[in-house]
Amino acid sequence: MGKLSGKKLILLGERDGVASPAWRPVLLVAELKWFFQPLHALSETAAGAMDLQNQQRILDAAQKYGAENVVVLLGSADADGAGLYAETVTAGDPTYAGPLAGVPLGLPCTMCSMKSSKQKPIRVLGKNRSA
Repeated sequence: MGKLSGKKLILLGERDGVASPAWRPVLLVAELKWFFQPLHALSETAAGAMDLQNQQRILDAAQKYGAENVVVLLGSADADGAGLYAETVTAGDPTYAGPLAGVPLGLPCTMCSMKSSKQKPIRVLGKNRSA
C-alpha cells in the first residue's frame, strides 16, 4: 500500500455498491487512514451530478492538503456512475451544477467493487484484497 501511504483518503460509498464502512477493515489492516467519509450514500442532484455537499468537502480537502495528497475511492454500483464521479473529481463537474464546476482537481480516483457474494474483492489502486 505504499502508493497510499501518507495520503488523505476520501471514501465515497454507495448502498448498492460498496458502502464506505465496508472499506474500514481493509484500510485498517493496511494501516491506512481516511480523511472523509460521508454519513450518507453517494447521491446525485437532479442533473445527475455528485452531491453538492460532497463536492464542496472534496474541494476543501484538495485546497487544504493539496490535490497531490488526496485520493478518492468510489464504491459505486455501476461503472457509469463511477465514471461521472471520477470525472467530477479529476476534470470538474461535467453538469456544472456544483462547486467543482470548471474546477479540474486532477485527483487520483479508483472504483471499488464487489464481484460476488462468496468472494468480495475490494480493488484499491490496482491491487485486490479479500474482505
